[in-house]
Amino acid sequence: MGYFFRLVDMTNELVGKLMSIIVVATVLIITFGVIMRYIFKSPIPVVFELTIYPLAAVYALSTGYALLHNAHVNVDAIIHRLSPRHRLILAFATFPVFLVFCAALIWSGFPWAWHSFLINETSGSSWSLKLYPYKFALPIGAVLLLLQGTVNLIRQMDLTKKASK
Repeated sequence: MGYFFRLVDMTNELVGKLMSIIVVATVLIITFGVIMRYIFKSPIPVVFELTIYPLAAVYALSTGYALLHNAHVNVDAIIHRLSPRHRLILAFATFPVFLVFCAALIWSGFPWAWHSFLINETSGSSWSLKLYPYKFALPIGAVLLLLQGTVNLIRQMDLTKKASK
């Protein structure tokens, strides 16, 4: 079990770091586009596509990383006042909602991305950026989130069990 937990953690850590590189690259592309548009009066039409699709993928693929580092929004004012046992009860009570959310993203996202792949969908611009790699980010990100959420819940169970002894 420990190996699986470390594998999930390392995968989300690696994906998160790769996504941070994409964010830096898109910031540089946006900066280049702004300089070209406003200083040199020569706009580059593909700047929008080179940034919006990768950033959408970053958003989808970084959810597991955010959960790994507890960077999601929590109602800390309530959670920190609860005992470890009550935190675990709350985690179990909310896990089905989390599970349905992830399942819905996977269930709807995979056929959406697969269809895009099958028809070789492009952005429709002169550059014709292929869209399916970005669309696959949604179900893949949901799987990473589901795995990290499950690992976190099991860890919380273990910590609560150890704290009660």
